[in-house]
Amino acid sequence: PAPFLKPRCKRTGHSKRCGVAKKLIDYIAMDIKGSQVKYKKITGSAVNFNKIKKSVKIIIESGLPHEFRTTIIPGLTTKADMREIGKIIKGADKWFLQKIKTDIDLIDNKLKKIKPISDTELEEMRKIGSEYVKKCKTR
Repeated sequence: PAPFLKPRCKRTGHSKRCGVAKKLIDYIAMDIKGSQVKYKKITGSAVNFNKIKKSVKIIIESGLPHEFRTTIIPGLTTKADMREIGKIIKGADKWFLQKIKTDIDLIDNKLKKIKPISDTELEEMRKIGSEYVKKCKTR
């Protein structure tokens, strides 16, 4: 592909190797919505969490630069959830954490009433995340 094109592999828990084997991808980003027990509640759909784990493994072992992203939802994302997610993505390059944005369309409109966590709480989550990945940052 032309140098200005950055093919992206957007998958929702499917371990298709898309462009990895063909070297069409130069960066991979994957959202991890939550821990296994809360994934359905957060996403509104049933997923095979083993496929998510398999995708994570493929991404980490690909050798390509990559990041994982998690939106912190008060009441749904706890420190224990962070540790569970951390174990799944252990060794990853980057893990970005962000506060929930309630001013956009959400799967569950009840989430619009949630107050995002404080900067201090987000920093606590980041510290937990940095125990598992090379770089854990907030956005």
